[in-house]
Amino acid sequence: MKNMSIPIIPIEHSNSIISVEAVPCNFQKDKILSKSEEIETRIANISINTFEEGAANATASASSAGLGRIFVLIGTSTAGKTSIIQELCKDPEWHEMGIDLTLFSAIAKHIKDCKLGDYQLLADDYALLAEAIEDIDIANAVLVNTVKYKDNIPQAVKKKADEALVRIKERKDQIMKSFDPKDLETEMHDAVIEKFKEGKHVIFDYWSPEPFLEYIQKNNIILPVNIGLAYCSFQILLDRVKERNINALKNNDEANWRSPLNPLKHFTNLYGPADPADLEEKKVLETINRQQAENNFEEAYQLTLDYFAKSNPDERLKIESKHDKLKIKFLAKLGFSNPDVKNVHIAPRFKEYQMVFHTATTLPEESSRYIQNLNFKA
Repeated sequence: MKNMSIPIIPIEHSNSIISVEAVPCNFQKDKILSKSEEIETRIANISINTFEEGAANATASASSAGLGRIFVLIGTSTAGKTSIIQELCKDPEWHEMGIDLTLFSAIAKHIKDCKLGDYQLLADDYALLAEAIEDIDIANAVLVNTVKYKDNIPQAVKKKADEALVRIKERKDQIMKSFDPKDLETEMHDAVIEKFKEGKHVIFDYWSPEPFLEYIQKNNIILPVNIGLAYCSFQILLDRVKERNINALKNNDEANWRSPLNPLKHFTNLYGPADPADLEEKKVLETINRQQAENNFEEAYQLTLDYFAKSNPDERLKIESKHDKLKIKFLAKLGFSNPDVKNVHIAPRFKEYQMVFHTATTLPEESSRYIQNLNFKA
């Protein structure tokens, strides 16, 4: 995404502005805030990028106009985004929006409203399902075999829901054949903008910042937007996924199980080999060696196969047949396509993050407090 004009709101601590509006902007230097520094929020291990001031004043004062705030938070699954969002949304002024919530809600509504030949039976089964499972969790239950029940559900209600779920899943292919997600992204972007206009603060969880930024640029919408990255290192990411999955299976909570391959794949989408500018501007986050990359892939691959061997043998066979193709692509995106390359410096692919939350060393409440203290100024 080149030459994109992004309105950046100032980041202020006490009387010291650390980042100023820039349209577009380039990194000048990185600043690591430590607990020893005398700053109001005393945030640990958050990289703040200082931008050069743009010629245009793209953003009027949002707070004085009664408008809300928009914070786009990017990160892989299990990187720590959810913990930050949950902490931030303890403040009733903040509202979570994102692709997962939008997609799962839309799929649940589609299942509920889908008109098949036996529509009434489908509607009745959905009602039984909804007694035991929240609407937003129904899509997971139907599509990926992860069932998360409401708290304190009577066994009789759960039994009827399980029976209804079996009947709905028998019609899954018919139901999803008529589901069209093409307008979901636009609807989600419009909903974020509408909440902003209503004076509500939005924490927007998405897989990449580009689609939203491209949307507001294409439609000539000027918004004060902050973009942050929830980052944990390549090795810690795999360790977290393993721990998460162990706890999910131990507690019979398969809705929280994640294929270890998916976060690693998303890691290669968000991060890649550092270019010369990254090295010069100190944007390198870590260095990965080839052996580590190969070992982590193989471990994630085997853990995924082991899980599906019991829960979904057909899926296991599908993944097993793609081993070599997946590994070659994975290593190439990390920068190891040349067999002579032994170490790769890793940096974000998107170059305009204003802050990086190092989630391995920063508590969610610290990151949340930092976001809350961002100020809007003209």
